[in-house]
Amino acid sequence: MVFSMSLSVSAEDISVTVKNKEVKFPDVVPTLENGTVLIPLRAVFEAIGAEVYWVGETSTIMCANDDLKLILQIGNNQLFKNNDKIEIAAPVIINNRTMITPDVIEKAFDITAEITETAIAFK
Repeated sequence: MVFSMSLSVSAEDISVTVKNKEVKFPDVVPTLENGTVLIPLRAVFEAIGAEVYWVGETSTIMCANDDLKLILQIGNNQLFKNNDKIEIAAPVIINNRTMITPDVIEKAFDITAEITETAIAFK
């Protein structure tokens, strides 16, 4: 599932929270791309408590959180979650940041996103 939204606000106006705590984006903020919300992966994954590693040679993102191991690759619509393969909207690079749709976070961490025009709250 890809999250498409028809928004009358700019992407910079979209706030993201994890467990009621606002996620700060140091350089790249959530973006609208062809009506789809894209969120910087690192800031949200780290807010959840995951360690994030970038492997530039293969454009791969490796993440670890307790017993959870995740592998994503730019342009690849597969999320490897421990030993499972899950179909996702492929991550993309925007302004040197890996961007993903909210459902990737839901699938990766088994959490729910509440989405409005101006906010995405991961519970």
